[in-house]
Amino acid sequence: MDSGRATQKIDYPSRMLTLQSQAGSSSQRLQLLRPDAYPEGCEPYVYLKPMTHTCNAHHLVGDFGLRRLRRGESLDLSHVIQPVSMSSQKHEGRTV
Repeated sequence: MDSGRATQKIDYPSRMLTLQSQAGSSSQRLQLLRPDAYPEGCEPYVYLKPMTHTCNAHHLVGDFGLRRLRRGESLDLSHVIQPVSMSSQKHEGRTV
């Protein structure tokens, strides 16, 4: 992973898996959501949502990452989420 970008590791020990997340320059935040309940027959899961701004930024006063685009302007986003086996190495991160 590029050390100049925001990175996050999320451990999933029951699957012996770590998810490594690397944000591009425009998506410096990653929202992790885990439902309280899952549909019948569905295995537990999480949502990983790359974000350009703080949660609820539209309702906060100040600069929380929102960027207004002018007509015709665009914003390129990149965010890589990569699974890595925990069997060969120990990772520190958030346990899911």
